[in-house]
Order: sequence, then structure tokens, then C-alpha cells
Amino acid sequence: MAAKQLGKVNCYSIKFRGADSKAEGMADDAFYARRVADHLGVKLDMIEVQPDVAKLLPSIVHSLDEPIGDSAAIATLLICEHARGQGIKVLLSGMGADELFGGYRKHLANKLAAHYRSIPSAIRKGIIAPVVNALPVSFRGKGLVFSRWARRFTSFAERSHNDAFMGSYTYYSKDEFSRLVCDGGAAIYERFRAEHETIFSGAFADDLINRMCFTDTQHFMPSLNLAYTDRASMAASTEVRVPFIDKEVAALAMRIPGSMKIKGNTQKYILKKVAERWLPKDVIYRPKSSFTLPIRAWIKGELRDMVDDYVLSDHGLAGRGLLQRDYLKQLVERDRSGHEDNAQRIWQLLTVEQWLRNHNFKGRIA
Repeated sequence: MAAKQLGKVNCYSIKFRGADSKAEGMADDAFYARRVADHLGVKLDMIEVQPDVAKLLPSIVHSLDEPIGDSAAIATLLICEHARGQGIKVLLSGMGADELFGGYRKHLANKLAAHYRSIPSAIRKGIIAPVVNALPVSFRGKGLVFSRWARRFTSFAERSHNDAFMGSYTYYSKDEFSRLVCDGGAAIYERFRAEHETIFSGAFADDLINRMCFTDTQHFMPSLNLAYTDRASMAASTEVRVPFIDKEVAALAMRIPGSMKIKGNTQKYILKKVAERWLPKDVIYRPKSSFTLPIRAWIKGELRDMVDDYVLSDHGLAGRGLLQRDYLKQLVERDRSGHEDNAQRIWQLLTVEQWLRNHNFKGRIA
């Protein structure tokens, strides 16, 4: 639509090195970005991200002003800096479409979890869960996406709707968070859970999909996605506008029943049907890719020394008295062995330590 109105549009996306893409095990987003650019006749710049992007960690944590553990913040900064270098001051983002139209994997997973709970408990707990939990999440440098997703699914699918949804996108269960935090982890977790349940139960009692979408628009989107996008773009002296969350568009989206947002296993169904007017079907119905950096490969490779320094050393998180040293060591070791996928957790821990260093916290805090 922008290309039709403006005639000339500059577009930007990121791409990874081949080995890094292999470790993530995700669909190649760069291929489809090029496919869209060629279809619309717009200019596309592909920005290849390298592991030395970790050098940006002090500045991006400073710009965000809090330890946001989502590597998409750096990807956003790189795109905005590249665009600003070409004289582009305002960019359009598709952010908000996933929250409003049920586009995240967690939305589909929770819909499936409701059916999963109808399977006899003896089969779920006695057969399915043990088999899934025995699966490795990586093998010979290749990420095993199915294993990763299956293990994540069984970790929350047994719970109530609110707890399952919260568990599908938070990094730690209550037990894990209690083991991580030195003091009061369970109480902290319960406060967050109560806040989440208040939002989750506040609307759409008979529509699980819209309950999840509503919760995301009140919680996940403003606290994470909009926060890092706004601050990272300002750090590059650019402005990112998000037309999907225009108040009229958002209000209309929340009047659409959830059954039209996830139809069968097709997510963002109604939005994709509209998009068929402009885009090829192989683009619209392709596998979803995450807008994050390939941190699974980097944490096991080029960032290994940084993890040892920031997370495991006496002058890093392990020595500050905030988090349990043994549990931190376990998270890292099980990730490196391929038994668990803890990359997102470890990246978050890196940003926490970076935030503390930016503010000159020395040694132990507790």
C-alpha cells in the first residue's frame, strides 16, 4: 500500500550467516523479504548481522534504560541506523499485527493445549511428556525446532488457561524462578502472575484467542515490543510508526472473533486473506520467522567467553548475590550440551549484567 501511494519505497531487513541460520533452525526470512521486494518493485537493503554486534550491548542497554532481554532491540537499532545513514527519518513497521490477529506461536500453542488436555492424563504424563523431554534441542550445530517447540509446549500445556498462556512466553516457571533468584523468587513470581491474571480475565471470557490478543495489547506489546522499538529508533534519530495499532484499526481488530484470527492452524487468517490482494500466497502462508538475532549460535560460539565473564564469573552475575550461582551454571552447561535451549535466558542474563555494569554496580549487591 505504501509503495502504491509513494511510488518509491526503501525497505530494510536483516539476514544471518549460513551457519547461524542453521543453528536457529528457522525459515530463511531474507529469502521472502527479497521475494516481496521483487514483487512490489521496491528497493531492499539486507543488513547482515555479525557476532561482533555484542559490542553494541553497552550502548543499546543504555538507550533502552532497562535490561530488556530481547535481541530484536539490536536488530531494530541496526536497521534504523542504516536507514538514517541514507537520509531516511521515518520508517513503517508491521508491529502489532501478531498481537491483534493471533500471529504468535504461543497463540496457536495455547489453542492446541486446550485440546491436548482432553487426552487421558496417563498418556500425557506417562508417555508423551517423558518422550518429548528426552529429545535433544540441537545436534551437530543444527537447531532442532520441533524438539524445542515440543518441549516448550509440554512445559505449560497442563496448566489453566491463564497459567498456560503466561508460561508459553515467560522464561521461567515458578519453580525455576525460585531456584534462580536468591531471595523471594516465589513471591515475585506470584505478584507477576496475579497481575497477568487480572488482565487475562478482564475481557473475552468465552473467546480464548481474543483473551490472549487482549492481554498482549495490554502487557506484552507496550512493555516489550513498543518499548524497545521506540527507544532503539530514537537512539538512531529515526521514528518508527506502527499503523496496525492505530486506535481505529486496533478497535476493529478486537471486534473480530478469535475464530477468524486462527482458523484451523492458520494464524492471522483474516489478515492473510486480505493480504492476498497484494502479495503472493507463498509469501503470506510461509512458516513464521522470529525477528531476533541468531543468539543460539553465538552464545555457544563467539559469545562463549562473554557468557563466562558476565554470567558465571565472580565479578559477573554469579558473584553479585542476586542469582543462584549453581543454577546459573546449570543453565549454561545444559544449553552448551544441547540438552536444553536456554539461549534466550542467557541473553537476558547478559543484558542484566550489562545494565548493572553501565550503572557502575560493583561486586555484590545483596
